[in-house]
Amino acid sequence: MGEADAQLMLRQALSMVRICRECGEDVIFGEANARNLTFYDATYTACARWLGHPLYTRDGDILKNCPDIAHAISDA
Repeated sequence: MGEADAQLMLRQALSMVRICRECGEDVIFGEANARNLTFYDATYTACARWLGHPLYTRDGDILKNCPDIAHAISDA
């Protein structure tokens, strides 16, 4: 991945962190239960779904349990 792509992903991630506060606890709880994720991981997947963005990660549980939104960073 080039530096420009990495910077773009970082900017998108940082904007997501600010917005994640608006994702309700009930949504995160539901995501964790439905996808067999920790609440920590479910926070990121729920926010990505809420925003309609793909989620690039190295986390194996997220990649395995959320193939509809999760993509390996190496695939970017």
